[in-house]
Amino acid sequence: VLRRILSASVRRKRALLRLHRNAIVSVVTMVYSSSPALHYEHELMALSERSHWMLPRCSEWWERMISSEQDDKCWISLFRMSRSTLMYIAEELRPALQRRDTGMRSHIPVEKRVAMTIWKLAHHDSYKTVSELFGVGISSACSIFEEVCEEIN
Repeated sequence: VLRRILSASVRRKRALLRLHRNAIVSVVTMVYSSSPALHYEHELMALSERSHWMLPRCSEWWERMISSEQDDKCWISLFRMSRSTLMYIAEELRPALQRRDTGMRSHIPVEKRVAMTIWKLAHHDSYKTVSELFGVGISSACSIFEEVCEEIN
């Protein structure tokens, strides 16, 4: 008997909530339909609050590494290979890994793709760490790692 009373009470509360929600939706619809100016303003606000196609990321560390003339000791300590070896691997894999810019974003250079993969293999870091270090998304880091490893094999 107690279960029936509780379930009836729950059903009543749900019905009241449905009525309340429907009433709110009706009022909002009525306000928007009666005032085209409000509807237009709401559309303008929605247009001005654009989301990003791609989150802006910082790849400053990689840009400094690739542009500066670090000695081979630094490259070997970071990548477990010299800069010239990493660049040689990148040149060998370039035909398979080269991508073009799209209208939405610029491509990730082959050197960066190879360096990300070598870093992941050398340090066993997470994709999150690699993505933050090289300034790419986590899913991009994962797919790049798989692509480069497949091309090496």
